[in-house]
Amino acid sequence: MRADDRGDRRGGRAARPAGSRGEATGLQSSAFTLGAAAGAPVVGFVVDHGSPAWGFAAAGAGGLLVAVVAFALARTRPAPLSAPAEAAA
Repeated sequence: MRADDRGDRRGGRAARPAGSRGEATGLQSSAFTLGAAAGAPVVGFVVDHGSPAWGFAAAGAGGLLVAVVAFALARTRPAPLSAPAEAAA
């Protein structure tokens, strides 16, 4: 674990801007809503036209696809923050 991944140890919260926490919470909430809204009809269609085993396979494939995309997006890092004002002096 790198030092910048551990947070600041104040109350167990990471030293991240409040906006990024809100963005992460919004993305997670949207993912749950989209998964429930789109996943159930897709798996139901697969079960109706195949078998329950294929429904489980379709749900697993969808989850795997989401995990791969999330892993790829998590590997990109934002630009580092600017240097503190003390360095300019």
